[in-house]
This record gives sequence, structure tokens and C-alpha cells, in this order.
Amino acid sequence: MFCRPSNLPKKIVQTKDIQELVPMQTEFLRSQMRALSEQVKDLSETVSKAASDGKKTFVRGSTDEGRAGYPRCTKSSSKAA
Repeated sequence: MFCRPSNLPKKIVQTKDIQELVPMQTEFLRSQMRALSEQVKDLSETVSKAASDGKKTFVRGSTDEGRAGYPRCTKSSSKAA
């Protein structure tokens, strides 16, 4: 999700002095930081969920037959013919 800068460039061009510009730029940066914070939070939740789901899958696949249905390698089966 990207935040559109809206009409900030137009407002910047219309400013008469630096005192008008600073509050606009400050508010724009604040809005960008809020958006970034929200994105980081969403990403963190997604990664956490994926890691948790991956751990469950790995544990379920760890059987005597091997992981994910593949047979375990033994010394005799791993030698080159």
C-alpha cells in the first residue's frame, strides 16, 4: 500500500515562505511514518504466522519415513553406484 502524496507538490509551489513549508513537510513525513509503521506491523504479523505454520508443517512431516513423504537416506542408499 503506497500513500499518495495528494496535492503536496501543488501546496509547496504555492508557499510564500519557509514558515509555510515546514508544517506541510512535517505533516507529510508524519503520515509517511504512520503508513510505514502500519506496513511493518502487517509484515511482522504475516512473517510470524508463516513461521508458526512452517513449524507445524515441519513437525508433522518429521516421521520415521522421512519428511514430506521422502524416504530417509541411509549409508547404503546414499552411496554412488
